[in-house]
Amino acid sequence: MKTKIKKLVILCALILYYGSVFSQSNDFKKNGSLTGKNIIHFSLAPDIAYNAAAIYYDRVISQNDRLATFVRVGFGGWHTLLVDGGTNVIGQGGIILGSNNKRFEASAGVAYQN
Repeated sequence: MKTKIKKLVILCALILYYGSVFSQSNDFKKNGSLTGKNIIHFSLAPDIAYNAAAIYYDRVISQNDRLATFVRVGFGGWHTLLVDGGTNVIGQGGIILGSNNKRFEASAGVAYQN
């Protein structure tokens, strides 16, 4: 279990080190849309007492110039000094509201933690 978390943390660190990622760049937008159709993003929380890493995939289902709906799936792992560690899997649905550089994102879903 600990080896999986270490590998996931190393993978995330290498990807972040490789180059900058601009998740809301104007160059990525096509035809005035809010976002691209497929989005992959990472979360890394390094700390002495608690470490976590996760990877997420978002798929935009529908969008117009002010509203987009999406689904998100993710997988991650965590480790603490006192409690050991585990993995989690999430599924969410959500919306993105706004235009230009002013946006609001909200989502809700379920998570399974092992």
